[in-house]
Amino acid sequence: IEVTGTNQKTVPIRFELSQKRDRPGVRIVHEDRAHVIEEGVLRWKLNLAPGETTTVHYTLEYPTHYY
Repeated sequence: IEVTGTNQKTVPIRFELSQKRDRPGVRIVHEDRAHVIEEGVLRWKLNLAPGETTTVHYTLEYPTHYY
C-alpha cells in the first residue's frame, strides 16, 4: 500500500495515516516508517513542513484461513 500526503499550508502540520485491521491475524510484514497501535488501529504519525510531500509504504499480510 502506498499513501502520499502533501502539506499545502504555510505552517507545519501533523499528518496521521490510519489503517483498521479488519480481521484477526492481520500484520504488517514491511513498512518504511514505524507505526503505533492505538485502540487496535495501525497509525503512522508524521510532521510535515510547509509544502512538504511524503509517501508511506507498507505491506499487510492476511491469514490464509479466517474463521
